[in-house]
Order: sequence, then structure tokens, then C-alpha cells
Amino acid sequence: MYFSKTVTESGIGDIYLRKQAGIHNIRLSVHPRRGIVVTVPWFMRYEDGLEFVRERKEWILKTIERQKERIDKAREEGRGMPIIRNGVSIRTQHQEIIIRRSPQGTLFGFDESWEHPVGSYGKTASKRRGTINQTAKILTTEYGTLMEGSNTTGAIAVTRITYPYEWGEKLEPGSVEERMATESIIKALRKEARQYLPERLATLAAQYGFKYEKLAIKNNLTNWGSCSSKGNINLNLHLIRLPFTLSDFIILHELCHLKYFNHGAGFHKLFTETCGRHFSEMIGEGREYTDAASLEKAFSRMLRKYYLW
Repeated sequence: MYFSKTVTESGIGDIYLRKQAGIHNIRLSVHPRRGIVVTVPWFMRYEDGLEFVRERKEWILKTIERQKERIDKAREEGRGMPIIRNGVSIRTQHQEIIIRRSPQGTLFGFDESWEHPVGSYGKTASKRRGTINQTAKILTTEYGTLMEGSNTTGAIAVTRITYPYEWGEKLEPGSVEERMATESIIKALRKEARQYLPERLATLAAQYGFKYEKLAIKNNLTNWGSCSSKGNINLNLHLIRLPFTLSDFIILHELCHLKYFNHGAGFHKLFTETCGRHFSEMIGEGREYTDAASLEKAFSRMLRKYYLW
């Protein structure tokens, strides 16, 4: 049980305050998306939480700056969604999405509920306006990823998204134009995810003896995947922005939750054993990973370097 409210503090910004039963100390967290969250014990005042924040103002501001630097670096290195600008690209497991500014630029796939979205020429945009052209069909084989008609292992499809020239070299974050462009990128990512993830989940489930009910592919900004008590699995479409090994790592994690719906000792033992079997070729004498437990920890560290946004 808890109550909450948001307060704007000068020099810091918005602070999300929560009163929660069952805790005895004030808790403070700073997150790139959730912002500054302060959880206050039920018997204390909101003002006590604000005073706690004021005393740690310097640490909070430094933490926000460090997080921004890490996210900017991740975006530049392809470990996060990029700031949308002319010439930027997104490399996934099977395709490269290239974004270009063009005098004939068009977009498609934005939310109709947006208030008066701007089209290519200043008119109300139509959902039928424009297209995304994909030059080749994605083919995944036991030898790797191919483009249709290509004999070269590792070749990828290319998806081009163009936007109107008058929108400028870089789209303002949070603007209607940036949201429209982002939605087009998500459509391209979702197309690939729907081609690849269901088959990969089914393959891994059969290989390691798991049975699930349904799969949902979502554009979630809080987690890479989840598993419900009914045996349904949710996978984030952004899994295709990860290396194949990390994508498998997350899918195996959710499959193990079918047997242990928690992170207790039973789950951890099963997950470690499953990772050991699946990534056995990465474990061995002279290798970076000497056993399944060390590999699992290394993968967890690598995953923290990737961002969903």
C-alpha cells in the first residue's frame, strides 16, 4: 500500500515521492527514465523525503550527468536508440535501418491520436502517406543470416526511412516529428522481431524441454522480457538490437521462469545449467568463461550496457 505525489524542486527538477508501508528508512533512486524517486516510510512526512533529497543534491546532479554520458555513448555505439538525425543508422541482427533527410521524404505509421501531426508538406499527415522500402527478404539459416538471392553468409537486409527535408538535420527530441520518425523505426523493428523471435523461442523451448502457452512481442521500455504465471511469455521487440548470444540469454531466462516463477535458488540453478548447456562452446580451458556461472555473470554485465530507449 502506498500514496504518491510529484514535487518540483528548484535546481533539481521533478521528484516522485512515495509513502510506503513496511519500510523503515528513506530510499532514493535516480533512473534515466523514471527520474528521481524517493520512497518514504508510512510514518514519516513527504517533507522528510524532500529534505533527504536536498542533502544529496550534489550526488543526484552528478549521477544524472553520469547517466546521460553513458546513454549518449551507448547511442553512438549502437547500444541504444539513436538521436534521430540525417544519416544515422540502427544495426540489428538481420538488417540495417538507415534514416535519411530528403526533399521527397515521407513517413508512415504514427499514432492517429496525436494532435494535428504535421505531414511532409505542412498538411495533416495521412496514415497512407509514404512507405518503408526493404531491399531484401530476411532469411535465417543454420549457417547465418542471408539476404534473399545472396550466397554470402552475414549479408543483411537494408531498410531505408526518409523524412521531409524541411524538418532539419536533427529532429528535436520529444517533438511530433521525432515521435513520427520513431514510430516508423519501431515498425521496421517489429517486422523483423515477428519474423525471428517466435521461431527462435519455439526452437529453444523444444531444445531444452520447456512448454509455454502464448507469445506476445511488445515495445516495452521497462524490461527485455517477462513470463506470466499462466505460462505466457512476453518478449521485447528490441531483442533484435542485441547480439544473438544476449538475445538467447534473455529468452532462456524467461523459459526458465516457466518452472520457477521467482529468482530463488531453484531458478538460479536451472538457469545456470541451461546457460551452460546452450553456451558450452564458450566455456573451456583457456577461455574467458571457465564455467557456466562466470559466463552468466558476464552476460548480465554486458546486458546492462544496452538500453531499450
